[in-house]
Amino acid sequence: MRTLAVRQPWATYIAEAWKTIEVRSWRTDYRGPLLIPASGKPCIIDREDGSESLLPTQRLVCVVDLVDVRPWLRHEAAAACMAPEDWDTGYWGWHLANPRHVWPALHKGRLNLYQTDDAGIYYLPPGAHYLDAPAPADCLRCGHPPGPDWLDDAQTCPACRLVQPA
Repeated sequence: MRTLAVRQPWATYIAEAWKTIEVRSWRTDYRGPLLIPASGKPCIIDREDGSESLLPTQRLVCVVDLVDVRPWLRHEAAAACMAPEDWDTGYWGWHLANPRHVWPALHKGRLNLYQTDDAGIYYLPPGAHYLDAPAPADCLRCGHPPGPDWLDDAQTCPACRLVQPA
């Protein structure tokens, strides 16, 4: 799947459909599903209830549909989670739709668009959130990557049947 790494908190904003335009200095002719992993440093955000949340990085976050790429316009700043005074000419608005949360598997981002193997992408059920998924950890015996195929609420490896320590 085509992949575009995005820093936090914007990767989460895309997953929540708060950010529907990703602004880039370059364009692409590609349209279709786009995997969004969180890159950069961990980010702490303030919640409405006064608490704080840590948004993880180097994890898969969601898949969105890249529906259009066109010159970014000043009136689109809010959809890009930016202030109107941040607008400038020469940038491209990547228009995103239909975010679907995925299992937050480890993933080191890269620059530009790149390809990621579909085999490691697991969609979460509707209403499930990537931040609520159990912390991924490879099997201690065979190294099988985490995913929804794990048995007993992600305690037993489906490949070698080792029960992971709590």
